[in-house]
Amino acid sequence: MYFAPDEVRRLCATIFDRLPGVELMFDIIPPWFSRKTMTGFPKTPHYTAPPMPWGVKRSDAARRLREWSPRVAEVTRSSFSPSRGPLAVSLPLFERLPVLRDTPPAIVHARGAV
Repeated sequence: MYFAPDEVRRLCATIFDRLPGVELMFDIIPPWFSRKTMTGFPKTPHYTAPPMPWGVKRSDAARRLREWSPRVAEVTRSSFSPSRGPLAVSLPLFERLPVLRDTPPAIVHARGAV
């Protein structure tokens, strides 16, 4: 999220192409959040989130990685899991409802071909 889109593509493609069987785990933010950080997003009165020029929809993560390298063998994604509170109860709804599915950030696990 902190790199430009082309830098992310080149980095991922290079890792998968040079390291057979590699496994990567990283978090992704959705495009709407990326846009918000690019205009200045004050999270608290004393902290503004840094610019994050790259965001990807959760539903597009696997397709993007496979477009960048034919050596991507498997891609899974999971949600950040709050342990309590309203978000812990409502997060499963985000997975089930297509209109909300791409709203929260995610964790991606990708494995390269051996």
